Amino acid sequence: MRCASCNFENQAQARFCRHCGARLVWLCSRCRVENLPDARFCEGCGSPLAGAEVPAAESPAPAGVVPNLEAMQDQLYIPEPLRLRMKTAGREIAGETRLVTVLFADISGFTPASETLSPEALAEMVNQCFKGIVDTICRYEGSVNRFIGDCVLAFFGAPIAHENDPERAVLAALEMREEIAKLNRTLSMGINTGMMYIGPVGTGSHMEYTAEGYQINLAKRLQEQAEAGQIVVGETTFKFTQRAFDFEALSPLSLQGISQPIRAFSALRPLAHPEKLRGIEGLQAKLIGREKEFAALVDAADALVAERKGQIATVVGEAGIGKSRLVRELKAYLEDKGVRWLEGGCISIGQSVSFWPFIDMMRSYLGISGEDFEEEIVGKLVRQMNALFGQEAEGIIPYVGGLDVG
Repeated sequence: MRCASCNFENQAQARFCRHCGARLVWLCSRCRVENLPDARFCEGCGSPLAGAEVPAAESPAPAGVVPNLEAMQDQLYIPEPLRLRMKTAGREIAGETRLVTVLFADISGFTPASETLSPEALAEMVNQCFKGIVDTICRYEGSVNRFIGDCVLAFFGAPIAHENDPERAVLAALEMREEIAKLNRTLSMGINTGMMYIGPVGTGSHMEYTAEGYQINLAKRLQEQAEAGQIVVGETTFKFTQRAFDFEALSPLSLQGISQPIRAFSALRPLAHPEKLRGIEGLQAKLIGREKEFAALVDAADALVAERKGQIATVVGEAGIGKSRLVRELKAYLEDKGVRWLEGGCISIGQSVSFWPFIDMMRSYLGISGEDFEEEIVGKLVRQMNALFGQEAEGIIPYVGGLDVG
């Protein structure tokens, strides 16, 4: 059993840590009752204790010392389904090299605060910040790898991989910045994407699951260059996400231990109408082998234009088979005919909003941005509906407005 106070690994039946003397107990994940180390079932509710957690030590952490990841398990509130998925995925990728987006988040002003706050108050402040950070990372299905002093290291793409992990990392960073601002604190963050080794590192006496490689070191260097409240991303992350966020290009950075100046960008805000980046920017091959599918879409589009006959077409296939390219070809075909194309996308990041693709399309059509006030949104809606429907607009506006397009 690992001690939550000093991280020392004790024997399974130990009741007190033989390294620091702290009391060792199992904390039931269901009813939060403390149980002795040799208990197999909870004394409070009878649940099996195989997945129990070791609570953090009752004594406060000394100044400048933040509990490690294991010691904070009771405070992180990682959803159990996500925890199990991460555990399963982690076993499957041990010792693997894969594309990962790394995020370093550092609490700004930690050292000056340690000079003025008591050890108890300092630990409470840091843990409040960590909770906001970890909750946000989990919401975007990233994984917290470790706490390094007042800094958090998180992975997006390991152990659970998504097609938009760089986008998830930047979204998480923007949201984390807002969450920590509510605590009157700021973060400096660095994000980088690249191929990294994922797996166990260390010796028999101390083994950790982490990432290794040049790209993770670059992410840390980017974080060190970031000012308080700034999110600095590497060039690869920028290329993956440039159509989803507003960035500010920074002067080339000369980083410690890296021979060449590095291009970096400051993430500012999500774009009002983000686009997916497919393929290699600026290059496009001729569409081959999709004549039948494209002809079916063209027939449906021609019927819409000539006969005003609306239809729904579904394009289904495995990832990478060319669905997005087929849709892009149809869009170009219709735009050549002078047909206005409206596009809306579903949200893949843990949200469920009714009619979201239609809301997204209406926002694009009405020219609504995230910075518009309610009066501006209403004005745009009324003007466009009047232009489209004339006298009938009065009966249509309430229904369109009810979609919450703002």
